[in-house]
Amino acid sequence: MPWLEEEIRSAKAKVGGFADGELMIGMHIRHGDSCLKTKKSGKICHGIEEYMRAANEMQQLYQVSHIYLATDNPDIAQMLSKHAYKWRNFTWHMLELDDGVQGRLETSSLGLGAKRLDSKDCPKNSSGCVDMTGAASLSIIEVSLLASTDFFIGTFSSNMGRTAYEMMSVEKGYRPYVTLDFAWCGHWGISKPVYLAYNPKKKLRRKC
Repeated sequence: MPWLEEEIRSAKAKVGGFADGELMIGMHIRHGDSCLKTKKSGKICHGIEEYMRAANEMQQLYQVSHIYLATDNPDIAQMLSKHAYKWRNFTWHMLELDDGVQGRLETSSLGLGAKRLDSKDCPKNSSGCVDMTGAASLSIIEVSLLASTDFFIGTFSSNMGRTAYEMMSVEKGYRPYVTLDFAWCGHWGISKPVYLAYNPKKKLRRKC
């Protein structure tokens, strides 16, 4: 789809850093509806400090100082601004939408970062709805930007996170990554044992 390819090129230009030849970490902070701290799911809502510990280790190993951030949490950008002094060793890149809302991943399920339609354009008895076409396009753009980076930090319990890393691997071969929850799995929708990345000896039976 030429129009989508153009949107991706435009997004890269707005974000900056992609055309400069600088190494970049793709960081996907997945909060929102998957942020369930339960023994059954094994999912934990990891704070940004945990992501930054991984980023600092990558910086020491690979001399990378740029981070592209994609998140469904509207508070992350404010947190970064407030505590910028902690991570001034990195240059941050985020997708800024025309309406001033920070771009967020997985908008199709959460409705974050997507344009809200007037009630007249929504189903009957609805007070408002999300532009699902725009939400889907935004998700594709953000996954493409994550896949265009050189390293990945995120969670493989997220479909978006796994997809971004898989696309990166197809384009660039194996790239270093850190997953804060599950190891990579390829059996989407099928209940099989999945190992926890932070405890390789423990595994849960769950769907990817």
